[in-house]
Amino acid sequence: MSRHFWGWIALLLVSSSCVHFSAQAEDLDEDHLDTPPYYRVSPSIAFSIKAGFNKFPIATSNGPTYQFQFDYYLPWQKAGTFFIGAHAGVIPLNVTALSSSYGNLIGGAQVGYLLKFWKSQPVIPFASFKYDYLRLLDGNGTSFTTSDTGYSFGLMISLNPFDSFTVRDAYVALGLTAGYILAEYQPITLVVPSSGSSVNGNIVLWGIKLEFE
Repeated sequence: MSRHFWGWIALLLVSSSCVHFSAQAEDLDEDHLDTPPYYRVSPSIAFSIKAGFNKFPIATSNGPTYQFQFDYYLPWQKAGTFFIGAHAGVIPLNVTALSSSYGNLIGGAQVGYLLKFWKSQPVIPFASFKYDYLRLLDGNGTSFTTSDTGYSFGLMISLNPFDSFTVRDAYVALGLTAGYILAEYQPITLVVPSSGSSVNGNIVLWGIKLEFE
């Protein structure tokens, strides 16, 4: 009789353990299903389209500027997100009546950091170190090249909470994980090689950034 008694006790213990682990698995499945699919993965690349204006002491050098940027997110990160990438665009800097707004080119590379700690974070500050290479026109209308190294910083606001259904469809079709509107500020110093003189200015940009799996 004691043998049957202990057999029933063992059966009850095993059954209760199975029920417990089954309930845990169901809870995990429910949590996983409640999480949108675009939040279950980590983005690896991003594209930004930005427009804004530059401010320099020369009045004719001020105007709209446009840039396109590509970023690669370094994998296996836990505290924020580091990225590397490249950018290119056009900048006015019309110092003579002969110069063209779209004849002045800017390009370069950047290393940056997103202060992002969870995937659904609504507001993300960022900063980057940039190298810019520019082809410009001097006061005589002569083309020259110059470069600048410096920093930029800004803020991104997630668009995901505003239209989750569109983001879900874009993730299925394109692998899009998040969309942001962004604002960025960059001080810049330009040196004219022929004279050695330098001009300090600022670039302010707004745009859209899209992250992909």
